[in-house]
Amino acid sequence: MPQFDDITEPAIAVLVDRFYAKVRQDTVIGPVFNQAVSDWDEHLRTLCAFWSSVMLTSGRYKGNPMAVHMRQPLEPAFFSHWLDLWRQTAGEIFAANLPHGFANGPNASPRASSSRSSSGQG
Repeated sequence: MPQFDDITEPAIAVLVDRFYAKVRQDTVIGPVFNQAVSDWDEHLRTLCAFWSSVMLTSGRYKGNPMAVHMRQPLEPAFFSHWLDLWRQTAGEIFAANLPHGFANGPNASPRASSSRSSSGQG
């Protein structure tokens, strides 16, 4: 049963915690994350700040996620798997009318859509 009817800081924290608990146990993407992340508590705080910035336009995240991810041994199939797990988790946490905001990962927010449109992407 979904726990949240709105995207808030507490809702983002629950989503991030639940999702990355699954990721850490996942046989496909877990090894990549577990090798790359040495301090999960700090990483989860960073991820909450990232999603707060994306979904709530809070400006809490200060960083370059593309640069960080480019250093990892990622394969195209990893993102598809990550996205499937993300959608599943968002569906568990948010009311049916909300998962679209998180369902497509980082490209789902109105802010991301407008930046893709203005940059010619998407």
